[in-house]
Amino acid sequence: MCDCIYICQGVSEKLDAIIFINSASKLIPDQVLEKHFKTREIASTKGIAALAEWTRETSKEAKNTFRDEKKWNYFKKVFTKTSVEGFVAATKALYTMPDGEEHATLALKTTNIRLFGVVGSEDKIFVQLMKEMKKDIPRLEIKVIEGCDHWLIVENPDELDKALEEFLNIVKMSI
Repeated sequence: MCDCIYICQGVSEKLDAIIFINSASKLIPDQVLEKHFKTREIASTKGIAALAEWTRETSKEAKNTFRDEKKWNYFKKVFTKTSVEGFVAATKALYTMPDGEEHATLALKTTNIRLFGVVGSEDKIFVQLMKEMKKDIPRLEIKVIEGCDHWLIVENPDELDKALEEFLNIVKMSI
């Protein structure tokens, strides 16, 4: 995430917008990141399919979302395309975000790039992080999709598409 922002900072005149989907430029609290030790262990020892099953069984939100077998099968199909190495690298990257001065947020604050965020109302961590981001970057426009957690594309793809289309239309009208 942060590497992308630093790259964007160098070429911001070439970018029209950045859309954050259940993500933020703010640091994820350490206590939230701790769960990734367990998920990396499962992925590394049992595989991505086992991690998908574990997620379905241990997460209240996932249990609710994946009661619908169609959504569950779609999630498994998409999630299991991730390699173990890719998953481990992505979770480790969460720990390497620059600390201290909130580098990523400051980098975004100093550009003129349009910023949009889409987040599920039940994804409490990213709702909070996006609100903190908005305090620092008032031009950030946030769309909260009610009744969804972290897997917006599975939980409510139509509302996600609608939010993305709205944002892209705003960008299109401004260029």
